[in-house]
Amino acid sequence: MMSKLRLYILRLFIPISKLISHLGKPEPRRTYGDYAAIAEIIRPGDVLLSREDWRLSNLLIPGFWSHAAIYIGDNVLEAVPPRVRTQALAEWVLSVDSVAVLRPTLPIEFGDYSNLYMGADYDWIFADDGAWFCSELVRDYLSRCGLVMSKLKTPQDFFNKRDEFKLLYEAR
Repeated sequence: MMSKLRLYILRLFIPISKLISHLGKPEPRRTYGDYAAIAEIIRPGDVLLSREDWRLSNLLIPGFWSHAAIYIGDNVLEAVPPRVRTQALAEWVLSVDSVAVLRPTLPIEFGDYSNLYMGADYDWIFADDGAWFCSELVRDYLSRCGLVMSKLKTPQDFFNKRDEFKLLYEAR
């Protein structure tokens, strides 16, 4: 019962949050220069973190970074409502206010597993139920590439794990 109530509230919250974020929201602060710098250094398997300053969800997610995605070569794979999708790197970078690129410190055997996730439902209740929230998707994808990590729950957890990830780029 509680999970159904939580799901209902979250399904109402996300569209309201998006609407408020677009009302009077300035243009994202990232520029083509940020994209060019990232495009020079990024490689498949790197983790992207982002933040959009005017999102209400920032109040609910601990830490500065509020979204995690994984670079799969030309595209970014991410879990966003309503489902998992890919987006071109340039489009992704130019749509956020802050961005960071992290590289696993241990070597990984990168494989294209995006077809296992594409179109899967967004995980509104943050449970192990076959749907995905952003950092859960990134953690699972990297584990398929051979990087078994501690339970990283939030995007900020990735940023804080400097023994597991090297910071390659950050623009706030």
